[in-house]
Amino acid sequence: MPHLDIPFHRRNPITLDCNGFLIHFILLAHLKVLIFVYLIPSLLSTVILLH
Repeated sequence: MPHLDIPFHRRNPITLDCNGFLIHFILLAHLKVLIFVYLIPSLLSTVILLH
């Protein structure tokens, strides 16, 4: 995925702000999904081990 921040910022800063916001929102959503994917099995395994 190419990173096109600088040329788009020089041409049209408003669309860059919208695209940057969407990209950051998507990245944060993926990070939350990854955190849940890694945390929930570990929590379940610890609960199973405790029981």
